Formats: sequence, structure tokens, C-alpha cells
Amino acid sequence: MKRTSQCAVLAACLALAAAAAAAGPRSKKPPALPRVTSRPAKERDAALAKIEARAKGVTSVKARFVQHRYAPLFDDQDTRTGRLALLKPTFLRVVWDKPHNEEIVFDGKSFWEIKHNLKQIIEWNVVRKKDLLRGRQNLDAGPFKLLAGVKAAELKRDYLIALVDDPRRPKDYLFILVPIRPRDRVEFVRLDVWIDRTLLLPVRIRFIKPNKEVETWTLKELKVNAPVKAAAPKVPRGYKLIKNPA
Repeated sequence: MKRTSQCAVLAACLALAAAAAAAGPRSKKPPALPRVTSRPAKERDAALAKIEARAKGVTSVKARFVQHRYAPLFDDQDTRTGRLALLKPTFLRVVWDKPHNEEIVFDGKSFWEIKHNLKQIIEWNVVRKKDLLRGRQNLDAGPFKLLAGVKAAELKRDYLIALVDDPRRPKDYLFILVPIRPRDRVEFVRLDVWIDRTLLLPVRIRFIKPNKEVETWTLKELKVNAPVKAAAPKVPRGYKLIKNPA
């Protein structure tokens, strides 16, 4: 199945998992924010500054998540649950619950995709340029980059950004981001990010892809600066290890 980040991960704070993104054709239309009633730019920038300042004090994040994908073309939807642990600057582990029973681990040097149902582990060494590219794509997927922290100036450089009110979630900021660069719009054409006003961390992220597919990650039970064991996965007995597949 196609997912924004099921076996792929980190580097979007503001913002997740799995084989490769369902990339559609590049849009030829110039980027534009949807027609929404947005808050003033000064208020938006002040909120972004608070979020950036908060991110500097975050060294790790643990959370439960619900990942939901909806493909309107086929009226198909899928929901998965799991947990994630992120330790700055580069460690990330994402575990999907049964029956999917998969996980991904990245430690800055290698990237592992673990498929327990198949008793298979795939390891990429990101020293190689093409694997480094894959690793970066993995880290940029889903909510992971947003959890890791990005600078407000970089966000405003790369995205059109609106801060809007969501009456259904008054305790959160809601940012709507539209990628400016065509290469970024290959992955998604719009990103909605709900930031808890107290934690100043993402609690919900929604991607809208060029093919109209919608993927939403909802984060729960967030634990900030909790201990995270940054260790490479061990190969259990009976598992097949595949290194750097073509």
C-alpha cells in the first residue's frame, strides 16, 4: 500500500511511514493558499517563534499515534496504530502495532525496515549517496521532521503559511502550509498541522497529496525529554537480514 512514510522517516518540527510516498504528477499551477480566514501575519509569526523556541529545549519525544489514509479515487481507507520515539539529532524508531507488525529505525548512519510478519530486516547504509537520499526522504516523511524542530525562517522560505482558527480544536494552533518549490509539491500539495498551544508540539498532521489522497497522523500521550534508548535493532533468530538492496 502507498503511504507517506511507512518505512520512511524524520527531518519537518513542525511534522510521518512506510514503503514510498504516493507521488502524483507535478502540479503546473503556482502554489496558493486555500481561501480561508487567516489570522494576521504578525500573530502567525509570533506563534511560529514560540514553537521554534520551544523546540530548542526538546531533546526527545515519545508518543502513540494513529495513522489514517484515505484514497478517494478508489474509496479506500486504512488505519494503523503504533508508537514512535525520537532522540535528537538523528535517532528515530517507529513501530506499527499488529497486525501490520512493522518498524523502522534510523540512527544517522543506517536505516532499517523491519517486517516481523515476514521475519525480514532490510538495512541501508546511508554512507552511499543514493541511500543517503533515501534516508533523507524517510526522515522528511510524516510528523517526524516537525517533531525534530525546524526554524520559522526556513518554513516561511519553503512554504506559504496561514494560521487559522479551528473551532473543533480550540486548544491547538492550526497551520496550513503549501509547498512553494515544485519538487516539494511532488510529495504533497498541502499540509495541515495542529500544534498544542501548551506543549508547542504537533498533535495532528494531515497531508493532501497530488492524487487527492489524504493521510493523517494523530499523536497521543506525548512525552517530552523522556529517556530514549538509541540502539540499532538486533536480528532475531530466524530473521533474514538484507543489506543495501538494489
